Amino acid sequence: MSEASPGIVQHMSHHGWRGKLKVILYCLLPTVTIVCLAETIVRVGGFDKPLAGSIFFGNPGSVDPIHQSDATLFYSLKPNIRTTWQGGTVTTNELGLRCPEIGPKQAHEYRILSLGESSTFGARVEDDQTYSAQLEMLLNVGHLQQQYKVINAGVSGYTSFQSLKYLETRGLSLQPDLVLFYHEQNDVLPTPYSDREIYESRSHGWHRSLAEFSAVYRVISNAVARHRIESLRREVETPALAAAGASDGFAQIDGGLDYPSERTRVSVAERLENLDRLVDLCRTNHVQLVVIHPTYADSTRHFCELTEFCEGKGVAMYEAYDALHPVGVGVHECFADECHPNQQGHEALAKGLYEFLTSAQCLPGEEQNSNDIGVE
Repeated sequence: MSEASPGIVQHMSHHGWRGKLKVILYCLLPTVTIVCLAETIVRVGGFDKPLAGSIFFGNPGSVDPIHQSDATLFYSLKPNIRTTWQGGTVTTNELGLRCPEIGPKQAHEYRILSLGESSTFGARVEDDQTYSAQLEMLLNVGHLQQQYKVINAGVSGYTSFQSLKYLETRGLSLQPDLVLFYHEQNDVLPTPYSDREIYESRSHGWHRSLAEFSAVYRVISNAVARHRIESLRREVETPALAAAGASDGFAQIDGGLDYPSERTRVSVAERLENLDRLVDLCRTNHVQLVVIHPTYADSTRHFCELTEFCEGKGVAMYEAYDALHPVGVGVHECFADECHPNQQGHEALAKGLYEFLTSAQCLPGEEQNSNDIGVE
């Protein structure tokens, strides 16, 4: 048999590759069709929204009306909602913040960005009862030329890492003049990996990209997160956690927070690094900083790495203990549960912060310190 000419062999080889490509495409077509159909169903039906148990809150498996998955912050508040949550009306603006809409900054407007955990968010109180909302009201009384706006960016369950990441990626664009920072108990919750380790891992980088792209992947990741968190909750649940009904609660030892022997969401070293980064961000952007030392129902006045950091770095710190544990008042009078201030507690915090900001000369018209962030 005579050998085929090179041209014929090349033609047959080319034809063979085309055939193989067609076979591959035919094999992939059903899979692609199923994936596209699943993406459409999940997106239209809203099934990619996290269930309560997947991000710490509510009854496991119930629909979470106020939180959504967030590729950068793990989760955040849904924008433009108005619903009842944990006994209070929760309203968010178009940015997913529990405060009125934020327009362009005016010439005589002084902005305070309030960062924090569930006490800042205002768990178990109404929108206008949070200490951020009440502080804004107090600041604007009697001021005709200066307008104060306090932006509540608190989210239940947030750690200092999440609020720092919010400030880096979104908060500074709001042009704050002062940042309030309220974080403690969520940092010490036990976890296999810290928030920073998860965020900086290569796998989480892929996770963030896939979560932004695929609704089906969000459903899967929410289900996995819900399973892991419920397993962790059963292992470490305490009376304080049971009373709080959320992650914002942990056992108190000598008035402070107990750091368990295993890993926590934010280690002591990471907490101090977060604070250093917070100070640097504020200094670089000419923003004042006031760190609030949180207190809870069973807390006693105490020193910890937070108070030592502020004292050592000269950072302005407001001690919340006196406001929430006034002399002659029952230990739980200002709290809705073991962790969260009630309406009376938020009023006391707002008044205390107002007096602190005034006396510390943090407000416009007052003499400012040398570096604009409460640092000597």
